[in-house]
Parts: sequence; C-alpha cells; structure tokens
Amino acid sequence: MDEGVEEARRAGTTGGVRVLGWAAPMALSVAAATAGIAPRLAPGTVLVFTLLLAALAWREGGLGAALRSVPLRRAAAPLALTGLVLASGAWTFAPRLALAKAGLLLAVTLASLAVAPIAAGLSPLVLRRHARGLALGLGVGLAFALTEIGTGLGLTRLAVNMAPVLLSDRLKGMVGTAGDIQAMAPFLMNRNVVALLLLFWPALLIARVWPVRSVGRIGTALLAIAMAGAVLLSDSETAKAALVASAIVFALACTAPKAALRLVGALWCSGVLLAVPVAMVPSSLGMGAWQGLPESARDRVGIWRFTASHVPDRPLLGHGVRGARALAAGLRAGQPAPSHRAVMFTERPGRHAHNGYLQIWLDLGAAGAGLFMGLGLALLCALARLPGPALAHALATFAAGALVLAFGWGLWQSWLIASLALAVAAMVLAVAFMPQNKY
Repeated sequence: MDEGVEEARRAGTTGGVRVLGWAAPMALSVAAATAGIAPRLAPGTVLVFTLLLAALAWREGGLGAALRSVPLRRAAAPLALTGLVLASGAWTFAPRLALAKAGLLLAVTLASLAVAPIAAGLSPLVLRRHARGLALGLGVGLAFALTEIGTGLGLTRLAVNMAPVLLSDRLKGMVGTAGDIQAMAPFLMNRNVVALLLLFWPALLIARVWPVRSVGRIGTALLAIAMAGAVLLSDSETAKAALVASAIVFALACTAPKAALRLVGALWCSGVLLAVPVAMVPSSLGMGAWQGLPESARDRVGIWRFTASHVPDRPLLGHGVRGARALAAGLRAGQPAPSHRAVMFTERPGRHAHNGYLQIWLDLGAAGAGLFMGLGLALLCALARLPGPALAHALATFAAGALVLAFGWGLWQSWLIASLALAVAAMVLAVAFMPQNKY
C-alpha cells in the first residue's frame, strides 16, 4: 500500500497534474483510434494530445527544461522548410494555402522536437498510461477498419445516411445520393489503413517490452495479425508496399542495425535526388498500357511524366504549394475540368503528383528538395542514437512513412502531415517506455 502511495505521489497525482496525467494518455488513445476511424480528424486529435502533454510537463515544472534541451541543429531543416513553404505564398497558385501549411508544419515541428525531452521527464506510471493508451487506441482503430473492410463500409454508410452533412460534395467512390448511399468503394478505407500502419511499429515495440511477458506476447501476436489482415484485405497497394518494405527493414535492422541505417539513408537520399528522372522511367517503359497493373498505378504513369517534365520550368524554387493545380488551371484556360475517367492513362497534371518526392521538386524546386532531404537525414541521425531493438522499430516506421510518401497522397494533405507527426510522437513514447523493461 505504501509503495502504491509513494508511486502515486511521484507521478504527481494532485490537482491539475493528476487530471492531466490521465487526460494526455486518453487523448493519445483517441488520436490512435481516430487513425482507423476518421483519419481526416488527425490534425485536431494530434493538436489536443500535444497541448495536453505540454500542459502536463508545464504543471510538473519540466516544460521549460524540456524545451531548452532541444538541439537547435535538429530544428534547422524543418524550420527552414517551413519558411520556404511560407515564402512560396508569394508565387504559388494558392497563397492562403501556403500560409496554412506553413502554420501546420511549424506546429508539427515544434511538437515533434519537444515530445522527446517531455517524455524523458514523465514518471513511469504516466508513461505506462501512454503506452496502454496507444495500444488500446490502435486496437480500436484496427477493429473498426477490419469491420469496415469486411462489411463494405457498412458502419460508414449507416453514419452518412443518418447524417448526410458528413458527406463531401463530390460523393467520390459512392453509389447513391446524399442520405441514400447504397455502396461505397473499398478504396475509401485506404487512408485509414495507412494511418494505422504508421502507428503499428511503435505499438509493436510497446507490446514486446510490456512488463507482463504473457500479455506482451499475446499483444504482439494480435497486433501483427490484425495489421497484416487490414493491409492485405484493403484496396491499398501503397499500404501493402509500405508493410512489406518496413518488415524487410525491420528484419535487417534486427540483425545488422548499422547496415540497415546506412541503407535506409542511402535510399532516402536517392529517392529525393533522383525523383525527377526516375518518374520518367515508367512512361518510357510503356507501363501505362500494362494491363496487369492496377488502374490507379497505370494512371499515375502519365501524371508522373507530366509533373517531372514541368520541374525544369522553375528549377530552383518551384511552382509553389499546389503547383500541380496551377499547371492544370493553366491548361484548362478557364474551361471546366474534364471527368477523371475521360483523361485516365493520359499524360496530364493530377490534383497532386501522387509522389511526395516528385511533388517537393515541382512545388519548392531544388531548394525545397534539399531541405526535405536534410529533414529526413536529421531524423535518421537522431534514430542512430537509439539502442538496437528500438532502432529496428523506428527504422521500420521511417520506411513505412517513406513508402507512403512515394506512392500515396499529396504531400501537403493535413491528415498525412499530422499522421506522420503522431507516428513520431508514438515512437518517442514507446522508446521512453522501453528502458523500464527488458526487450
């Protein structure tokens, strides 16, 4: 009894600290669950969690020390990239959007830099709550995703039919009318599955170091089976590629961590530096006409070639945020946009490049690509200081995120930026939780 009282006292269970000691882990759990249920809400849920975590550190008197301990060299690349995004508002197609994305990047950068020293100052009791919250939230998100994949988005259809205000105007991938949606395309769950995958490796680390070994083994098995099932049953080729790549990196890092770190670093640099010429290769091989490829992959061949061919127009600073839309608007010259089906498999601009490395070249030019590469290298340098078991999970998370950027959504989509930030925070908390237990 005395030990429990003492542990509670050390955890700061008085007044506001006690409330925040529960509220922050609950917010993390909600953010993880939302990844599988409604990933578009990620900016809001991640913001709430970050503010509660900062408030907890402030009430415990450790926020100032945590912020002072952040190495400024780690902030250089992300802050410079944020500044370039903000400056691009002077020449971009969407200046207000550039301002909004710069604000989001600044918030994400500050939160990501602060979470490590804050986590290092949390008590074991509060860290355990965060670990439990992440695992529970991811479990809820996976359960929802598997249910939706198995029922053809039955729960989502029920929700939007009961509340049509939840629908967007486009009704993309849906059959029916507002209030009477009869079917929804499987690809509508792709975003959910990817958001969950970004949290998978941090949660797996928590399960593997859980103090009760039997619980940890069961949790590890359940997480692996559920995540693999959600990815393999989903319609997302991006998620499948990211899962396979991250698993390969994880296996390599478990046996040869230094070699895995060097390999991932080399691939990251190559992906950024060679994005433009590599984007031309699929078109040169005629892959847009390969019937064995999924339609989405064939369609991106023309988008990649068009995007890459316009990078030299503004090689240093790019076309600004949403450069692809600026090019599309210029081509239409005031005419209404054609239907997607009418222009599929042709060389044309997309809503975005469907390749983050190519998009950074189009939007921000060589300057942005250099800063983007520096951002990834700075993160890898930070990971190099982790112990072997934690490094394997962190590199797998990095690899999953890198693959998602290569083939998935637009680089500036808010849910994606927030989901990547949440993955960083989750890994930091998992690593902080790890020293309490043997791997």
